[in-house]
Amino acid sequence: MKKSLQENIAQLELTPEKVREIFRLLQLKSLANFDEVEEFLRLRTIIDERLSQEMADRYIAFAKNTTETQAREQLDFFVEKIDSIAQENDNALDAMLIKSKSANDYLRSNAPIYLKQLQRRVELFRTANVALMAEEEVLSQEYAETVSTLAIEYNGKSLTMQEASSTLELSDRSIRHKVYLLMLQQRLSVTNNLHDLMDELLKLRYRIAVNAGFKNYRDYRHLELERFSYSVAEVQALHQLVVKHFVPIADKVLLRRKQLLGVAELKPWDLEVDPFGVEPLKPFDRVEQLVEKGRSVLELIDARMGTLVDRMATSGHMDLESRHGKVPGAFSYPLPLSKSSFLFMNAAGVYDDVVTFMHEMGHAFHEQLCSSLPFSFQKDLPIEVAELASMSMELISSSKWNYFYGAAELKRAKSRLFEEVALALPWIVAVDEFQHWLYTHPEHSHAERDGAWTKVYRKYVSHEISWLGVEEGFVFAWQRQLHIFEDPFYYIEYAIAQLGALELYQQFTQSSEETLQRFTEALELGGSIAMEDLYAKAGLRFSCSEQRIIQLANFLEEQLMYLWE
Repeated sequence: MKKSLQENIAQLELTPEKVREIFRLLQLKSLANFDEVEEFLRLRTIIDERLSQEMADRYIAFAKNTTETQAREQLDFFVEKIDSIAQENDNALDAMLIKSKSANDYLRSNAPIYLKQLQRRVELFRTANVALMAEEEVLSQEYAETVSTLAIEYNGKSLTMQEASSTLELSDRSIRHKVYLLMLQQRLSVTNNLHDLMDELLKLRYRIAVNAGFKNYRDYRHLELERFSYSVAEVQALHQLVVKHFVPIADKVLLRRKQLLGVAELKPWDLEVDPFGVEPLKPFDRVEQLVEKGRSVLELIDARMGTLVDRMATSGHMDLESRHGKVPGAFSYPLPLSKSSFLFMNAAGVYDDVVTFMHEMGHAFHEQLCSSLPFSFQKDLPIEVAELASMSMELISSSKWNYFYGAAELKRAKSRLFEEVALALPWIVAVDEFQHWLYTHPEHSHAERDGAWTKVYRKYVSHEISWLGVEEGFVFAWQRQLHIFEDPFYYIEYAIAQLGALELYQQFTQSSEETLQRFTEALELGGSIAMEDLYAKAGLRFSCSEQRIIQLANFLEEQLMYLWE
């Protein structure tokens, strides 16, 4: 009996020839009426999810151990040989939908935002860019390989950078100073490598933009990221509003820290220690406790999250502890075939791990809520909404952190959370503004690049920090941000989402059940409607007007004043 196309996809052997054949068969499908359009979208979803799962499996294996040659080879093979074929054929499928009257009528009535996305994708696609994008994807992984090997030797032990960071919370200032210098020395050892990597990425991205008819990569990337709801000029206006209204709050946070620590100069190694000189927050000893306590917190917010944590943990869809060779940072990676997610992080038993767990579970819950939507394009989440889900979960979950902390510790933890919001917004915007400079000045020297960062960062970093004697920590700070290398311009969304999360939390403090209901109902829609409409469904304003920025800055300051009492 002849196999159906769906069966062929399920049993697909991942060779270039077989993948081409599957797409060829789909391209033979008719789009003469609405039923055929729906069947086409269903089959395309099956292909998308099969290939997305394969990419997820390979990237996760690489992230777990960047020193494993086979894992890197399998990831590179998929990106260069399989995903490049999928990109070319995706464009052909997009064009089929655009050219079909039935498909246009169907999408205009049922998925207008997807129709707009299709038009944008067809407009931007260039065959010449397929190989360049594959090369860029492979090259960008060198960042993770480079920084994942960094470690310091301290007290007879080899510590990963994540483990070393936990010592910056110790009350002994001399230890913090020593560890900071050891960490800085390690980062400086790869500075030239990362500069050279950035050179190659800039060249590739500039060629991609020029091929698509753009003068610079920034403007190309703005459209590629489907930022239909705001312009480059509006992003630049947000930069200035953060300088005006949030940098002063960051200054207050660090001035208070300086005064409480009783130091003449606040140094970079003074930023993590408790300002009252007490022992660091210790929310858990083992990652199993992080999962157990985290589950208890999340279940109180929504029972479905408790169930999700259990399923991810028992399915082996978590890798939480820090170790040598592991990609730094954290992520939640969708696993479409199992309708689950993989939670990856580098826990070291510190306060930040709780925030990271809640952040990534916010992503995983969002992915779970929209996993039953029928078509893959509906599950393609706008970044501004995806980060809203995660950043809101950080703030909302803090109301239940008593599972991690006693009463006094809980107040310290919540105070730190809101202080970090105040400090994070200027950093996010500094990184974004720096990227505007990078990609509108594609030909520049390493010295000019560092000079541009220094000029930008000086506007946003708190004026209370003294970098005297460790100026390199300031000048090369941009190299610590993974997104600059691996996901260019995917960063301002964090600022947009952080503002949304503040507004949501303000509503949560007034009416928790109604706020959560609106929020989860909005998340269930995935990417099926426009991003600004998703914000509205959640009861939020999608606006970066000065009036709204002032209101949210005032709310943040009120929260800090309350927690500082």
